[in-house]
Amino acid sequence: MLRQKQEEAQQEVVRCLNVVTNVVVVWNTVYAQLALQRQQAAGLPALPEHLAQLSPARFAHLNRLGRYSFQLPADVLVNGLRPLRPLP
Repeated sequence: MLRQKQEEAQQEVVRCLNVVTNVVVVWNTVYAQLALQRQQAAGLPALPEHLAQLSPARFAHLNRLGRYSFQLPADVLVNGLRPLRPLP
């Protein structure tokens, strides 16, 4: 929600949210690439119908209008990345 009354302040908030959104999209892309590489290394195919649904912006944690917390949990502090889910 935009709470500033001046148009310039509102535009600043929107620009900041756009930067945060872009950073999250890049981060999601990095994780998707790691997941695909791990899947291929395990000998599992990357099916075209699955790849067609892959989007770095379609994640529940991507909140373009909300607040973000950047406190890192202990498992992320090891190498900067959260662990991937186990392969099926």
